Amino acid sequence: MNHFQHKYHPSSFLKVRKIPNIKEFKHISHLTLHNIGFETRKIFRDATNAQFSPNLTNLTNLINLIIIHILQAHMTENPAKGKILISEPFLNDPNFKRTIILLTEHGEEGSVGFVLNKPTAYKINDIVEEFPKFESLVYYGGPVQLNSIQFIYKGENVMDGSAEILPGLFWGGSFEILKLLIQSRQVKPQDFRFFLGYSGWGEHQIEDEIELNSWIVADTTIDNIFSDEPDKLWRDILKSMGKKFAILASFDDNPSVN
Repeated sequence: MNHFQHKYHPSSFLKVRKIPNIKEFKHISHLTLHNIGFETRKIFRDATNAQFSPNLTNLTNLINLIIIHILQAHMTENPAKGKILISEPFLNDPNFKRTIILLTEHGEEGSVGFVLNKPTAYKINDIVEEFPKFESLVYYGGPVQLNSIQFIYKGENVMDGSAEILPGLFWGGSFEILKLLIQSRQVKPQDFRFFLGYSGWGEHQIEDEIELNSWIVADTTIDNIFSDEPDKLWRDILKSMGKKFAILASFDDNPSVN
């Protein structure tokens, strides 16, 4: 992946004092797309043949065919700020496998987003120096700039330096003001999501990946963004999108066991 380097507001991110030694944080510079090349008609013919004896290659291709049919027939949303990206079931890049990404910026120069369903075991005060105790977990936001912390939050009170993503949902702001709000107990941990690193795409890159059926673009809700069951979020969102997309949620990580 040719990562888009976002131009941050200087008050909207912090560098961390230590990067947690978590395996999935390893930076991978190129998005590995699942191989989806095959002859559609032949697979359909083989799959419906009474003499067809399935093997892993045929099964994988058939599952990919189902995925492509669903995505091409039912994807109507375009990437935009406030939308989410849902990875297709067999996207192999460990940074983005079965992830939900909230887009906080999308334009001609590229896109920026944060992974919503990869919490770490660390709270914000565990990895940022001189940060007041705050019972809010840090999430893996993506493979770009893993030495930085950013945050989103919900509510009616807007901090200086914040950018609105959706009504009632904001990105960034002054960490100094946030510290004061925490110390005076004016904010709640459950209203915040902190992210180590972010996900970035260069000019038109995200559109190219969508064209390759790597991502589903969808609307979202603040309840989903702040879900207290992030491990279930990928499946739950797909199931909520109707029967066609629920089929994708039913696939196991390994197509050979479906």
